[in-house]
Amino acid sequence: MPQKQDWDKEKAMAETLISIVNFKSADKIKKAIDSIVASIPLEISYEIAIVDNSEDETEAEALRELARKIDVVNLYVADFNMGFGAGNNLAFRKFAEQDTKYFVIMNPDIVFMNNCIGVLRSFLEKHGEFACAVPKLFTTDGEILKAYRRQPTVTDMFLRRFMPHCFKKRAAYHTMQDMDYSKPFKVPFAQGSFLMVRAEVYEEIGGFDEEFFLYMEDADLCMRLAEHGGVCYVPTAHAIHEWERGSGKDFKLFLLHFKSMVQYFRKWSGK
Repeated sequence: MPQKQDWDKEKAMAETLISIVNFKSADKIKKAIDSIVASIPLEISYEIAIVDNSEDETEAEALRELARKIDVVNLYVADFNMGFGAGNNLAFRKFAEQDTKYFVIMNPDIVFMNNCIGVLRSFLEKHGEFACAVPKLFTTDGEILKAYRRQPTVTDMFLRRFMPHCFKKRAAYHTMQDMDYSKPFKVPFAQGSFLMVRAEVYEEIGGFDEEFFLYMEDADLCMRLAEHGGVCYVPTAHAIHEWERGSGKDFKLFLLHFKSMVQYFRKWSGK
């Protein structure tokens, strides 16, 4: 079981809960949190929940030190790696309150470029038809990240994995390169590196499907969010994602990615 002493702060009535699931990325989390604290205005109440899946005492101690120094940071150290979706669900169960309106799912390697949380919050306040909002994500080189996609098909996933330099028109269509990125638009499948979800919707749909340990859990979540208004891209909220395509470099992660794809298409085929 997770160590209770690593979640010992009293719950605050924060409107926004930011969840970060860590796996050996404590150094990046410090940078991410610095950007959060520097960018969010005082009138927005928020808390940060870190769930540490690293199974590494050095990582845990680094995060404990961070939680001791920054009041809004709350830490939960797990004895085992429960996966990305389960980690975010745990953060929501442990720390979301009745007053929590927005649940932010955020990767450790995200750095804010502006008041990203405030911009997305304002957008959702004005546009009650959407369940979730996502920012304009940039690579470290300043290019717009291809984090916005149409619903995945077996063909698109196969081409992206095994023939990334072929069928470029189809790949561009799948990653929504035909859209005007200076304006908001609806996104069928938004990468799970940064999602701001209405807390009541997240609770209603049960959060992430924990059958997905890693990969495709974001696609699955977006499919279920679509039944509650879906996801909207917001061009005025900016963040950098220091994206590393782990499954393209590690064979074990590739197999895990493949397994998750099979799970996803079995779940949604015919629906």
